Amino acid sequence: MNSDNIGLLCYGEEEFTVAELYSWGELCLLHHAPGKAMEWEFRTLQMPYGKGVPDFLYGSWNTDSVIPFGGSLCWVDCYLGLLFVTVHGDLTRPPRYVSMPADLDTRRLYIDPGVPDPARRVCVTDSGMVKLICISDAAGRSVHIHSSDVKIRTWNLSNGIWKKDATMEARELENVLSSDKRLPLLLPKFPIMNLVDHDVVCFVLNNRDRNFWLVEVNLRKKALGAVTLYTNEEKENQAAAEEHLTWDDIVRNTFFTTVSVNSISFIPSQFTMYLDKHAIKRYLSL
Repeated sequence: MNSDNIGLLCYGEEEFTVAELYSWGELCLLHHAPGKAMEWEFRTLQMPYGKGVPDFLYGSWNTDSVIPFGGSLCWVDCYLGLLFVTVHGDLTRPPRYVSMPADLDTRRLYIDPGVPDPARRVCVTDSGMVKLICISDAAGRSVHIHSSDVKIRTWNLSNGIWKKDATMEARELENVLSSDKRLPLLLPKFPIMNLVDHDVVCFVLNNRDRNFWLVEVNLRKKALGAVTLYTNEEKENQAAAEEHLTWDDIVRNTFFTTVSVNSISFIPSQFTMYLDKHAIKRYLSL
């Protein structure tokens, strides 16, 4: 099995489904329910096709993440679109494809294989809303260096249509970061939505002095939220010297798993609710 294409959908108290989607349209499923034997099931899907739909067999589809949505798992290519596949309930429903917003460029940033994209992210909020975050220039091209025309934009997916939500211009971003004199005025990377406040996006800022920051920015209020500094200079310098890692490599290795493109987020999730029933309240008070 290829871990890049595996998703997990939980429902009920103890039931879940593990699914892997193969590029040729075959779905491998494992259902778990109390008291029932688990067996792998293979299904051949009627993959979508037509104008504007990528060729999943011979095309350039690259799975960035697999996210749960209702009774479906959604395979995400941050530059081509979303493929919703039903894995619980009525399994006869064909997969549904939704392309990315038309004003975004489909050309992918060149990054090393197996690492998260630094400029785009698709998330599902705690209310079940699918959101897209993009760091791009005025032409919708993802960017990896700071410039005067950088924009941070978010969209909400509603009935298969992307609707613009919030936008922050480069000058507004600079003003927000300048409100904390400790922060470097750099291009933020690795965006992800805050589960509690859907106007807040979390980013990583990293500079070359072996420090990196986790920052929250409210795109609607144009305000800076929680700021956390991460540093372990001695250990990271030693690792970089031994493995010849760049600083971007260190950031990725610290915050993400590099085994799979479907990486683990560095943002606290609802998992903390199972550790302490007051965890979300504490998080809000930070």
